Amino acid sequence: MPIAALALLFIAGDHPLVEHWGDVASSNVGDFGSKWIHTATSGVRYGLWGESASKDARGVFGSATTTDGSGVAIGVYGQTDSPTGRGVTGYATNGSGANHGVVGATYSTNFYAAGVYGFNNRTSGPTRGTVGLSTSPDGYGVYGEVSREDLYSSGTGVYGLNRAASGDGIGVYGQNLSPEGWGGKYESAGNGVYYYSPTGKVGLVVYNGSKNAAVPTSDGDRLLYSEESTEVWFSDYGFGELRDGQALVTIDPIFAETVNLDEPYHVFLQAYGDAELYVTERTSNSFQVVAKEDSSDKNSEFSYRIVGKRNDFENDRLEKAPWVTDEQLYYQPSEPPPATPMLANPVGEE
Repeated sequence: MPIAALALLFIAGDHPLVEHWGDVASSNVGDFGSKWIHTATSGVRYGLWGESASKDARGVFGSATTTDGSGVAIGVYGQTDSPTGRGVTGYATNGSGANHGVVGATYSTNFYAAGVYGFNNRTSGPTRGTVGLSTSPDGYGVYGEVSREDLYSSGTGVYGLNRAASGDGIGVYGQNLSPEGWGGKYESAGNGVYYYSPTGKVGLVVYNGSKNAAVPTSDGDRLLYSEESTEVWFSDYGFGELRDGQALVTIDPIFAETVNLDEPYHVFLQAYGDAELYVTERTSNSFQVVAKEDSSDKNSEFSYRIVGKRNDFENDRLEKAPWVTDEQLYYQPSEPPPATPMLANPVGEE
């Protein structure tokens, strides 16, 4: 827009927002097509104000039309030099409705494309690329959603990734400061929680707390607790029956694929008759059960429990927890991140 035309806007003076308009305007062929500058050094002032009354309005529209993939073209760019400033602030003033302060969208199917992308360029310190904050006790600081309810989806609502090749980084970290709250909570109409770790790595660590199954009973839900051991064992249970004081028990071949039966394994027996039982031979696919000569019931039924070391974990015993070092022998909860300053009302109202 020519400077003469801009001057007419200032002269008109009948616009209700004229006091916020910049008092210097210029147009050139340098870095900026046009520049609006407000010279006031205090108060809520705007270098540029955009407004539209249309129901499909855009108050300010920025477009980068290049399709050359070698550059970083930006439709709208915001920057601040203030240590407490915001490069870009979006604010929806209507107190109801599904409005949004900032909306980002992309039509690209590239894995690295994003509707909204936040990053921090610092290479050290507890920096944050994106922060979500809700002041309502029932709100969500960050909400992730994929697809619609009536569509099939294999996507992910929230995805966290740590790209470091070493160190104890975390893909997704949840922290709770309330003694009654939860660091993480999952609810599902289908399956619950899925963990994957490479062979030989720790899959799940629970510090101090127990690992429970909540089971409904006639007296309300009750907790049943996981049994822990000093080594990594898998077990199988079964029944057998003696014939003339002997029985050969074949180990389930599928179970045998999960444990190393070339290593010594345990067999615990319980007779359901007047018989005293023992094991005479253990191989990688079966074991022999025999009743002592003075047993009166040589055809007794019995049950057994076989316990073997899990494949690839044969040598693990009372390993140190992942966080243990010479300097830190015990788990130390991390300090909560500093509180994010509340956003100032962008229209300067109390």
